[in-house]
This record gives sequence, structure tokens and C-alpha cells, in this order.
Amino acid sequence: MKIISAIITPMPRPMPLGMFDPMPEVVATFEDGSSKSLFTFYPDEISFRASEFIGLTEQESHALKQRKDIAYVLCPGWSGGHHRRHLAYCMYLHVLVLFVFGTST
Repeated sequence: MKIISAIITPMPRPMPLGMFDPMPEVVATFEDGSSKSLFTFYPDEISFRASEFIGLTEQESHALKQRKDIAYVLCPGWSGGHHRRHLAYCMYLHVLVLFVFGTST
């Protein structure tokens, strides 16, 4: 069953105030009208837009999170102001992750 809409709950406040705030949660509404919490995530590591989930199944949504988690673990902060060679290596790892886990979730 496909997702027809999704929301992402609020982000935690900046540290130290947000130390014990809940992590953002992705909540999806499916074609049959049911809603379900898909997962929470650490917004300092990965990010999402609600629109990324529209048209995906629950399983495909989890695969999307897994790809983003793997990309972060392989090369944290890859989009930051790193040395050009480091960026090239990180981009290579991201392409490898897409190849191994597929681009079609």
C-alpha cells in the first residue's frame, strides 16, 4: 500500500535545551486512510522532506532511511567544507551505496 501523505514531527531544540527532546518522527498516511509512525531519526545525521515519502510503500520508506543511514556512517558530514579529494571519495561511496542497495526503493 502506498503513502499518500507524510508529516515530520518537530525537530528538537538546540543544545543544551533540547537534550531530552524527542527526535523527529515520520508519520505516514496510506491509501486506505490509515496512519502509522514509520520511524524516528537523528536530524544532525540525516534529514528528510515529507514529500520524499509520497508514493512509497512502508518497506520502501524504511529502505530510504537505511540508505541515508549507511551514507552517513560511511562518510559523516560529506557535504561540509572538506578537502576536494575527501568529497570525491564520499561521493564515490554514496554512488556505491545506491548501486548496492538500488536506486528504486
